[in-house]
Amino acid sequence: MKSLEDLRADAWDIYRSGLEAVKPSAFMKNAVRFSDPILSVQGTDFNLDAYERIYLIGSGKAAAAMAAVMEQMLERRISGGIIVTKDRHAVRLQRCPCIEAGHPVPDYRSARATEEIIQLLKSAGERDLILYVLSGGTSSLLASAPDGLSFDDIARTYAVLARCGASIREVNIIRKKISGLFGGRFSALAYPATVVTLALSDVPGDDMESIGSGPTVPDTATTEDVRRILDHDALYSKIPAGVCDYLTKPAPDRLPAETFRRTHNFILANIHTALTGCASKARDLGYEIMRYPDLITGDAAGSAGKFIRQAQDVVQARAGSRLYCFLAGGETTVKVTGTGIGGRNQEFALAALQTWNSPLPYVLLAAGTDGTDGPTEQAGAWADPSILQKAVDLKLNPDYFLQTHDAYRFFKRAGGHVFTGPTGTNVMDIIILIIQK
Repeated sequence: MKSLEDLRADAWDIYRSGLEAVKPSAFMKNAVRFSDPILSVQGTDFNLDAYERIYLIGSGKAAAAMAAVMEQMLERRISGGIIVTKDRHAVRLQRCPCIEAGHPVPDYRSARATEEIIQLLKSAGERDLILYVLSGGTSSLLASAPDGLSFDDIARTYAVLARCGASIREVNIIRKKISGLFGGRFSALAYPATVVTLALSDVPGDDMESIGSGPTVPDTATTEDVRRILDHDALYSKIPAGVCDYLTKPAPDRLPAETFRRTHNFILANIHTALTGCASKARDLGYEIMRYPDLITGDAAGSAGKFIRQAQDVVQARAGSRLYCFLAGGETTVKVTGTGIGGRNQEFALAALQTWNSPLPYVLLAAGTDGTDGPTEQAGAWADPSILQKAVDLKLNPDYFLQTHDAYRFFKRAGGHVFTGPTGTNVMDIIILIIQK
């Protein structure tokens, strides 16, 4: 029998193996090859001798680490560029400045970085190549204000969206309408230059329209889609009136198909890449692996309850004494109310703690792959019998913290926070449940 400490150590090793699988130094070198002058991306070749200038542009939480791999690969082939990432995620680059900006709420650094990228794209010509490393976080890092709107109103809108409980797809439909680069506008500004997007997916279904709000793909969402989201999530009263008016006015003509003729989009890695790394480590540690068939989305607390109940049913139905490792990935939502701080992984772990009703030893780890959970510095949280006992000793009522969407303060007092610091990657969240029978 393994102790609770042993089970935690195993879960941590499994999680770290998943992170390693989606580090740019791992997945980019598997998907991108360079044999001068041919750059090959997932089997598609680009002859760099055909271009006068090669720009490297990047945005997102993993952009700096991705750009570092491209610089190491191409070296002096890169003429210049700009990389925008989250605070504490920058790395020293040789060919491009690396700028930090606001996330999850944009700030004026975001606006300045966006304007710099716009000017660079406008300067690109037909014989130029733009390599664009794209990852989650872009939607905030490259925010800007359309004519007639203030940047303060845009920032307030982002703050509301971060707490409203809408899905990432719905949130990004709104964001696309109020930015100078999203919804394909990056490609439109760059045309007729060639654009090669190297994307790390952090969205369900690897939808390129949702990754970073789709800078290099056409926007298919309509004004009616926007109105439906605003109605469904009761956002009209929360978002500044000027932004609501802008969002609901008749949509402009779609960008012409010609705009995207020289754009090539590639998804290099996603949550399944991470879960494959997790599964490999769990197998090495002697666990029977149960891979959750679907991505976990929707309300964090409800999803956690369903996940725990299904796992308990599976283990209960199996004979013999075994070590089980249930693996899942996805991105849940939390509609934060009142003074709750939130954090979808922390809320998932807290709901799992409340749902567990078996005497079997277990450990659950729910954590983001980017190292942050909602507005907190934590990546997520643990759930296991020792944390529940600590809560009982401190007279903490988990139901209260769930109802107020304040899992952060629960785990701050009961223990169980997961802290990684910036990871240099971002492919949604990993959930690991170990059960010892």
